Amino acid sequence: MNELELKQKEYNNCINNVEVYKKYKMFAYDWLFYYAIQVLFLTTIKEFTVSQIMFLSSVYAFAACACQLIVGLIVNKLNNRKSIIIGNIILSFLCLMYIISVSYNAFLVIQILCAFGAGLKSVAEGNILYGSLKRIEKRDRFSKIEGMANSRYYYLEAITGVIAGYLFIINGYIPIVLCFICNIIALIISISFRDYIPSNASINENGEYENEKTSFKDYLSSFKTIINSDRAKAILVFSFIFYGIIATSLILYKSILIDLNMSAQYIAIIVSIHSIIVGIGSKSLYYIEKKTKNKTLTIFGISFVIAIYIIGFVSSFNLLNVYSMTVICFCLFIMAIIQGAYRVVIKKYVVSFTTGKIRTNIVSIYYMAEGIGQGILLFFSGLLLKYNSNARTAMIMGILGLAIILLILIYIDNKLGLKPEEYAPKDIYKEKEEV
Repeated sequence: MNELELKQKEYNNCINNVEVYKKYKMFAYDWLFYYAIQVLFLTTIKEFTVSQIMFLSSVYAFAACACQLIVGLIVNKLNNRKSIIIGNIILSFLCLMYIISVSYNAFLVIQILCAFGAGLKSVAEGNILYGSLKRIEKRDRFSKIEGMANSRYYYLEAITGVIAGYLFIINGYIPIVLCFICNIIALIISISFRDYIPSNASINENGEYENEKTSFKDYLSSFKTIINSDRAKAILVFSFIFYGIIATSLILYKSILIDLNMSAQYIAIIVSIHSIIVGIGSKSLYYIEKKTKNKTLTIFGISFVIAIYIIGFVSSFNLLNVYSMTVICFCLFIMAIIQGAYRVVIKKYVVSFTTGKIRTNIVSIYYMAEGIGQGILLFFSGLLLKYNSNARTAMIMGILGLAIILLILIYIDNKLGLKPEEYAPKDIYKEKEEV
């Protein structure tokens, strides 16, 4: 294969990846049919307490962080496509384990293995989309495509969530079986991905590329380069706290709805509507950023924690009426818009101004920071729930979250959301002919 044919093949592969990604992410972003009935499934079928669920989630988060120490290296050793496929195989198998396993210790092990599988594919997914767009000179479309792909997932999750709520009443395991089927669909779609030629590859005599061998020492060295960037540190510090707050709120608000004596199908409907709004938020980032400009994270952070506090305060009266539900639903609307838009904007910040060699590593570090923060906050929430109600815990998290977010916003001021020319050279990774 000559050089011209190789370039054309690579171009076609990149176009293919973008189109496949749009369909793939709809099934692969997270577990469909599960999260609408997550708390109900674990409390009524597996008989865990909400505090135990928080601890399970914190174990997953800490494991996700630890896995990032090797996930990035594995992705570099293999390639994006293989990593995505292996990650989906692992998650599909573990979904079955949710049905079979009965002990709390078994679920602890499952959480650790899930963290590895999810980490493997999540790092590779961002790489394969951004790298493909960059090769066809359309990287400015990353946020739009990522947002559209995420929104499709949330719309589908809304539909499956409503179905899951009604099926859960019939048999609590039916939604998990359907979740497994969706994982298999994601796995099948992921096989259609094609790798582009990464920067750390060389062309052999047959016109095929081979990855350059990356040592663990080189991997750690690149971590040091990233940490020296003020921009990268600002991203890590904010994501360290904020995604932990989001993860905690997702369990708390469902638990609060259970405390208000809502039936499974109505909880599923609210969770599904929440998912639709998250999808709208994912797709609306472009318009949101036009209004918020470089204050996007500031507005997101403050608004989200205030909404959490209000939900906790209103639900603390333990009254299920039109007024309380109106306030709670409005706050959930704000939180959902922010959640959807945040996942897109933070991913854009993470992969922007990067090269192929550094991109995998900075994504790994980002997920590490996110995992540590998520683990700490979920564990802390689990402790709070041992001595406080779900509503009071939400109020405490809202007050503490606001104080911490304000301190972080002071730190990251003038470090994010700038124009390329306003960043210091150490904040933008460049390399000739880099993809």
